[in-house]
Amino acid sequence: LVTLSPGANVAMGDPFGVTDQSSVSVRGLNQQEIGYIFEGAPMNDPDNYTPNASEWVDSENMESVQLQQGAPDIQIPTTYSAGGTMNVRMRDPQHQRGGQLDVSYGSHQMNRQYIRYDSGDIGNTGLRLFASFSNLTSRAWRGPGRNNRHHMDFKAIKDWGNNYVSLSMTYNNENTAWYSTPSLADWKT
Repeated sequence: LVTLSPGANVAMGDPFGVTDQSSVSVRGLNQQEIGYIFEGAPMNDPDNYTPNASEWVDSENMESVQLQQGAPDIQIPTTYSAGGTMNVRMRDPQHQRGGQLDVSYGSHQMNRQYIRYDSGDIGNTGLRLFASFSNLTSRAWRGPGRNNRHHMDFKAIKDWGNNYVSLSMTYNNENTAWYSTPSLADWKT
């Protein structure tokens, strides 16, 4: 989605976004100079300032992705945003109980399963929540090996009239293939 924003360039490390080798730049400033906010919390890695966006949330659970270019709003809780700010929000749990199921198959022996359950409004408590799980596996697009990604998202909201409080959690477990860089001799072979 960010690729469609003016001045933004996105490069992925693999076709399915499993590896952490993605790169984002905005008007020539790289991803270490962009502030990343997920559900109101800063998400830049404090060691090298890069995001691990593939670990945040499944696309089915995304409500919005906003890219603010240039100087950030002074209220944004990040210090790494000279190049702009990317703000990602999860979809809220539905007021009606229900679910969603998605199955995908594709090239590179890719298969992905996604399931989501929405509790709906729980009695008259003002509480509603969702939980989702996805599993993706694919053959490495370059070299031997397989990529595996197990991901869970959870969000609960408690409403009090016009006010609310929310709790969001996400868990990610990735096992990615090692993408070796061929030498000149390997390339000639």
